[in-house]
Amino acid sequence: MPQPLPHGKPINFDFRQDACLERPNLTRYIVAICMSWNEIESRLGIFLAALMGGEAKTIVSVFLALRTDGGKKATLDTVAELKLSPDDLKEFQDIQDEIAKRYKDRNKAVHGAWGISPEYPDDLLWYDHRETIAMFPDLMLRLSSSAARTKLLDEQRKSIRVYTEQDLVDINSRIQTTYKKLETFTARWVGPLFERMKV
Repeated sequence: MPQPLPHGKPINFDFRQDACLERPNLTRYIVAICMSWNEIESRLGIFLAALMGGEAKTIVSVFLALRTDGGKKATLDTVAELKLSPDDLKEFQDIQDEIAKRYKDRNKAVHGAWGISPEYPDDLLWYDHRETIAMFPDLMLRLSSSAARTKLLDEQRKSIRVYTEQDLVDINSRIQTTYKKLETFTARWVGPLFERMKV
């Protein structure tokens, strides 16, 4: 599990946009997390098409046109409620709950800022860049006070997390495990179509 930086321990860090490329053995896991998540999204879209049968082209076009993940989930939930038996619906909702947990993991990897530190040569540092954006107006108000700026930056430093290789492996593994559950569940609907398509 990612850990915060030790309190009071000054460290050097680099969050420039290409800094994490100095840790290719770790950044490859971020790519793997993205790819594993894409498998979940693809399987959900294919499952939606399989459920809709003759209306698949219309509903998948609408599904792909949706720009928010919440809208896509609502579409999936609605179709599932209409097309699945109560037992199948319950199982799918349980899988959807697990997907939601993995979504948080994926979002941190994809939308977070990744950096490095010489004090952590085998790890990556992470923080939520939205916190910097939110803090910037306060920094602007404190341009004349070095102490106030330092205090604010020290507060932000508390949100930095240290990710080990094992942390990244674990995230990807959780996403892949969730995909396997989704794949197994949806196989009854998707499998026969794949067989007929020779996929």
